[in-house]
Amino acid sequence: MGLVFEAGAALLLSTSPPGYCSARIDDSLSDMGVYTSVPCIPGTARNTTSFGPCFLCPPKTKNNDVSGIECETCATNNSLLCLRGSLVEIPLINITNYNQAIPYPNSPDLVQFDDIALQNIFSFMSTSPHCLIISPLFWASLAVGLGFIILIIMCILIYFPQWYPQRIFLKKLFTHMDLIGEGEVWFGGLWTVAIVVLIVFTCKFSFSFNRLYPIETISLDVQTTASCNSILPNTKFTSALQLLSMLQHDEEKLIFTMLDEQNITLTIHFVSTGFLCPSLMMQQNLDRGQRIPSDKFNCSFDEETSILSVSTLLPQHLVTLQFDLIGPYFIGGLRICLSGPSSAQDNDKYTLQELRFCQFFYTDNETLTINPTIDVKMTKVINRTVGYNVNDDMTFSGIWIPTLIVGTLSDVLSLGESGEYIRYLSHRITLVVDITESEFFMKNIQEPIARNNEIVLRTILLASN
Repeated sequence: MGLVFEAGAALLLSTSPPGYCSARIDDSLSDMGVYTSVPCIPGTARNTTSFGPCFLCPPKTKNNDVSGIECETCATNNSLLCLRGSLVEIPLINITNYNQAIPYPNSPDLVQFDDIALQNIFSFMSTSPHCLIISPLFWASLAVGLGFIILIIMCILIYFPQWYPQRIFLKKLFTHMDLIGEGEVWFGGLWTVAIVVLIVFTCKFSFSFNRLYPIETISLDVQTTASCNSILPNTKFTSALQLLSMLQHDEEKLIFTMLDEQNITLTIHFVSTGFLCPSLMMQQNLDRGQRIPSDKFNCSFDEETSILSVSTLLPQHLVTLQFDLIGPYFIGGLRICLSGPSSAQDNDKYTLQELRFCQFFYTDNETLTINPTIDVKMTKVINRTVGYNVNDDMTFSGIWIPTLIVGTLSDVLSLGESGEYIRYLSHRITLVVDITESEFFMKNIQEPIARNNEIVLRTILLASN
C-alpha cells in the first residue's frame, strides 16, 4: 500500500508476516519512505499477514518475546501476577508492599492501678489453663473449697471417737492460724488461708505488672504471663498533630535533626516492561523550568521477572525527580520504595528508626500511562517515652512515614478501544516523583499508668483492706 503526499514524496507500507509489523521507516534507498518489518516487541503479538501493527496481549496472557505470533495464557496461581501485556508472570513476593504507618496504641479502658488490680484479682479472666493458674481469685476459690472440705471432715470426725486426738490437733492448728477472729473460732483459720493465698497472688500480679513498661521492651509472652491479657500494659498513650513551625523543646531538637539528616534512598521498580537500563535517563527538576541531568543512580534489569529497577540517594528530602524511558515499550505496573538506615545517639536516648516503605501500583487490564506522576508526602513521627522512674531520662525515637498520592495510571487515549497497538504508543515514558514534607508532625507520648512506688503502696493498701 502506498501513499503519495506530493511530487517526489511518497510512503510505502508493505505487509508483514505473523510475528512482525511494519513499524520502522527506511528512507535511505530513495526519496520514498518505506516501512520495514520489525519483530513484535515483548508483550505484543500478531498472527496474521497484514499491514496492521502488533496487538497488545489481552489480559491474563503473556508473550516473553520467544514468539510474537500468539500470546500464551498465564498460569492461574495465587502467588503470581499477570498484568496486561505481561512478558512473564511476576511472583507476588517481588512486589510486596511495606508500610510502617501502624496505628499508635490506644490507652486501656482502665488507667488507674486500683481498677486494673481489682479487675484482674476478682475475676476469672479466661478458662484457659494458663490464665486460671495465674488468677488470684482461682487460687483463693480453691483455698475456700479446700476449707469447706476440711470443715466437712471435721464434722464427720465427731462421730468417730477414735479420731478425737487428731480432730483436737486440727482445731488448735486452725485456731492459731485464725487472723480474722483472732483465734476465737477454729474455722477462721480456713478463711485466713484463703485470704493469704489471695494476697500472695495479688502481690505476684503487682510485681508482674511492674514490668509491663515500656511496650517496646516487653514481648507478648511476658505480657500474657503477667496479666493474661494482651492489651493490658502498664502504659497510657497520647497522640496529637503539631505544626512544624512551632518552637521545639530543647530535648526534642536532636531527634528532629536526625530525621532531617537521614540518608533516604528512592527505589523505583518498573514492573513487566521491555525497557532496559540504557533506555533510562534521570534528572532533577528545579523551579522555573530548570533541570539538572544526573547519572547518580544504580540500574538493573531482572530478565526472569521483567522488572527494571533504579535506585538513587536523594540529594535532599524535598526534591522533584524525573525519569525518562526511551523506546517503543510499555510498563505494566510501578513500585515505589523508600529506605533509610537507623541510628542512635546519646546512649540510645535518641533513636532514628530504619525506614522501609514500598507500595505497588497497577491498573487492571491496562498498562501504565506515558506520563505518570507520584506525589510523596513525608511526615515526621516522634515517639516520646517518659521514664519509668521519676529521675529517669525520657527517650525519643523518630521515623518518616511516606504517603503516596497517584493520579490516573492508565492512558485510555493511547490504549483505547481503537488504539491497542504498538504504533500508537509513545516512544517516551516520563515518570515524575515529587517529594515534599507535611506541615505537621505526629507526636506520640507514652507514660506509665503506675510507677514502682505507687504499685507497692497500692498493693499494701489493697491487701490491708
